[in-house]
Amino acid sequence: MDMEALNTAMSQIEAAWKTGYEAGDAAAVAGLYTEDAVYLAPYFGATRGKAALQAQLAESMGMMSSRKITINRTDQGGSGDLSYGIGTYTVEMMMGTASMTDNGKYLTLARRGADGTWKIYAHIWNTSLSQAEVAKMLTQMAQMSGATKM
Repeated sequence: MDMEALNTAMSQIEAAWKTGYEAGDAAAVAGLYTEDAVYLAPYFGATRGKAALQAQLAESMGMMSSRKITINRTDQGGSGDLSYGIGTYTVEMMMGTASMTDNGKYLTLARRGADGTWKIYAHIWNTSLSQAEVAKMLTQMAQMSGATKM
């Protein structure tokens, strides 16, 4: 596996993910995933398929008036048509008038398609915030969405 080419491809995916996410463009972010992708975000069940992923992203992004993300890939490897990336993230977001910051870790599994392009197949991320900080954030999110639970 050409690790330099893989690093370039993964950097391009991360940059496009950041751009789409910060713009609140769920379709652009979902476009970086395979049709059969599995997305494992905290507070949700496993989301399967690009259309379901786009809907979940649109819902969660819709709760924020703005968002900024920093992605720091710390490990990467792969073999054949599969690649993984491990790293950390920080998200600064506005929900109404409330400013919140989340930081955590992620793991992505990417698959190279028949056309040679890499897309994310599986993506799991979770917060590194304390339970108290998460409870406060979830309460604020629920108040913003009018939901009684997340």
